[in-house]
Amino acid sequence: MVKIDQFKTRLSSEKERLERMIASRETSATTHGQPGFNESFSNSGDDEYADAATDMFYQELDHTMLNKYRHRLDGINGALSRIEAGTYGTCIRCHTAIGEGRLDAVPETAYCRECEADVEIQD
Repeated sequence: MVKIDQFKTRLSSEKERLERMIASRETSATTHGQPGFNESFSNSGDDEYADAATDMFYQELDHTMLNKYRHRLDGINGALSRIEAGTYGTCIRCHTAIGEGRLDAVPETAYCRECEADVEIQD
């Protein structure tokens, strides 16, 4: 039997943590790159070019991490919705039970192991 209350608590805590991380990254993303890479590159010496490249790297890192956090947050929100609907722990594709071990490892998962593999191949 799936321990719904434990998963809901765990998912809610992770949701709050991700929301804080997203807010922090969004703040960080707006402070990197002043001025933009192309502006600095056009009239710079070696040091300014290196600084502009570093800023560009951090902008891209912030963007990548924000996308990763948002994607995971979407999954967690979906799992919390499935808990409210009473369908948590059931694969949304084949409607079989998702093993508790899998839910322990990836509590936001919407798919059983077999369907997850099929979905990953299709993407």
